[in-house]
Amino acid sequence: MSATDTLRLAPGQFFGGARLSCSGHGIEVSHRIADVVRNVRGAKDVYPEQISGAPYVDIHINRTAAARYGIDTRAIEDVIEKGIGETNLSVTIEGRRRFPMRVRYAPQFRSSPQAIAQIPVMSPSGAAIPLAQLADIRSVEGPTMISSENGLLRGTVLLNVRGRDVGSFVDEAQRAISSQVKLPAGYYIAWSGQYENQQRALNRLLIVIPIVLVIIFGLLYLTYHSVVEAAHVLLAVPFALTGGIYLLWLLNYNFSVAVWVGFIALFGTAVQTGVVMVIYLKDAVERRREQDGKLTRDTLMAAITEGALLRLRPKVMTVSTVVAGLLPIMWSTSAGAEVMKPLATPVLGGMVSSLLHVLIVTPVIFFWLHERELRKSERNPIGNSSTPDDEKEDFVGRE
Repeated sequence: MSATDTLRLAPGQFFGGARLSCSGHGIEVSHRIADVVRNVRGAKDVYPEQISGAPYVDIHINRTAAARYGIDTRAIEDVIEKGIGETNLSVTIEGRRRFPMRVRYAPQFRSSPQAIAQIPVMSPSGAAIPLAQLADIRSVEGPTMISSENGLLRGTVLLNVRGRDVGSFVDEAQRAISSQVKLPAGYYIAWSGQYENQQRALNRLLIVIPIVLVIIFGLLYLTYHSVVEAAHVLLAVPFALTGGIYLLWLLNYNFSVAVWVGFIALFGTAVQTGVVMVIYLKDAVERRREQDGKLTRDTLMAAITEGALLRLRPKVMTVSTVVAGLLPIMWSTSAGAEVMKPLATPVLGGMVSSLLHVLIVTPVIFFWLHERELRKSERNPIGNSSTPDDEKEDFVGRE
């Protein structure tokens, strides 16, 4: 019930995601938006919140009539507040319990608009004026509950999104609402629910993922003391990324926070396997250099082939173990599977593509890098540590 002379309460709307906050034509706007969203692909179970339907008694003070009798509007509001509402006079204490003492009119004097209309209001002259002569009293329908957020009225329109990702659905729904629904002045739309959480997590991941890649590159540089070598190992990340993306596409999964968490886990695993492969290749090259005294293109190729073959079985076993551990998650239908499946999918697909990268691409790039160093050392044999001392002296003597 409104006990002021001008206030009418009307909630805004909240759209399953979209929040329309202010007073005004909330119910009408709510249904218009719901009708538009129902036509967007992927929208299911669209339900505009039934805001109205509760009975209210609306009392609108007639200032002209109140002035005619010399009654201040505050006196009328006090009568409404104390007689229809209630007034706390005191508190009684019984042991540890406290009971308020309240006073208001008996139910028969306030149970209907007709009874409220007969409530007397005392004028300065001492005459009792019925409330019906000082205010307009009528029964109206209003909101069953008034929801507010950030000081603004709020209502809801609920919906589920099925068969597509939430991000593209929200983009399409926003365009449809903007073109087909004209919002009254003071209304605004803000998306909430799963989309709001996804946007918050995405903004955080836009910071986390670059930091993860920078940290990985920094650790690789500290290990190899070479930007080229660090970039060579870090190249495993985009190859692993392609496998994860392809598997997501084949399984028709949409990008989500769980998918990006899976990619972050994949990045670390892919780089780790690349580091181990490079270690095997370096060990094979060093052994061949110790055996032959110096390296040639053919011996370099043989050493890299030997190192790659030594790494073949451990790498296949590693990938097989990861795949075997993730397959039960992919087949699961129990509670939580809707989160675990998108998380495991990029790891599963990325491990397969990183297997091809580590076993084929990594040795090839390693060979190109060391062949380049070998050609430099052949052009400048004085700086080549693998050149015997007698050959260095002969070369200098000829010059």
